[in-house]
Amino acid sequence: MKKICNLIFVLMLIFGYRAYPLNSMKEAELINIMLFNDFKFSDLKDEFLKKSGVDANYVTIFNDKQEEITESNYKQLVANFANHLVYEYKDIFGKKLTKNRTVYLFEKDEFIRSISIGEKYKIKNVSVDIVYDDTSANKILVGKIITEPKLPQNKDSYILKIDRNNKIAWGKIFEDSKINKFNKIINVSDNQYCLIASGYRKSEWTDGFIARFDGNGNFLWEEFYGSSHIDDFKDIVALENGDILVLAEVSNGDGDVEVPITINNPLNKDLVLLKYDSNGNIIWQNSIVNKNELTALKIINEDENVIVVGEVLEDVDEDYSRNILISSFDLNGKMKFSTIIKDYEDKNLNDSIS
Repeated sequence: MKKICNLIFVLMLIFGYRAYPLNSMKEAELINIMLFNDFKFSDLKDEFLKKSGVDANYVTIFNDKQEEITESNYKQLVANFANHLVYEYKDIFGKKLTKNRTVYLFEKDEFIRSISIGEKYKIKNVSVDIVYDDTSANKILVGKIITEPKLPQNKDSYILKIDRNNKIAWGKIFEDSKINKFNKIINVSDNQYCLIASGYRKSEWTDGFIARFDGNGNFLWEEFYGSSHIDDFKDIVALENGDILVLAEVSNGDGDVEVPITINNPLNKDLVLLKYDSNGNIIWQNSIVNKNELTALKIINEDENVIVVGEVLEDVDEDYSRNILISSFDLNGKMKFSTIIKDYEDKNLNDSIS
């Protein structure tokens, strides 16, 4: 058991996993693209910030060097591709609060040309779900566009490639794919990438979404995977032969889910590990099940051993605890072992990896 626990800690260190108490939530960083023609200081206190619950009239802004951003120096931000900002303000009780924000600055006309959005749409906000750095110093950004009037739901998600000079090389709109949230992008071969997301296929419930595209933004294939309830793709890794491993959370045993699961409830999940070939066909799928709810965390492929890391939420007389799940598979989808580690509490996990 001690060896397995040590393996868990190594995996968590590799993947940057952090355990948080059940009664707390890690505050999400605000990440978005700011478009401008004539960049003004007031743009930093825009509608996006108001929607996040911050009163824009009582905010002090600092850069990542903890220097205050003011009317006299704000234009220095234009020279940076990514600006990591801290907004300080007080709540109605006078308590000092902070909110972190990463802003990517682009000229509005350049952005609109890249994605070919119609003139009748006024862009209100551009969110960023993922920023992927490739090996050629290029970046790929994906996210959602909020406009007035609203774009059709199947055409409100974008993908941008940024060159090493931080200029837009190309941009595309995801056609006919109702994306909910992008989760990850990886490089799968020379000048080819895969991304995973959650999206809507035929109902109000999300499915897992996967797409493969080349370095010019041409989509080679895209597929949904899921059941009749809420499903999602949470992690992805590429194999040397071009095949792809994907880790899914599923909540029902129908539709594309062709392996046994224990929970048929849109609010609870089991896990499914899938292997796709380079053309988007599912080679095999295998499930990881438990009577308690499972959360997918990570996949690692090491010496032809596929290790899945997850989390188990256990309820014993309304006393909730979270434990670590480790499952191992070979590359043919056969499970070697699956175990739950219960030796460590959240505080101990944080102390061990901080």
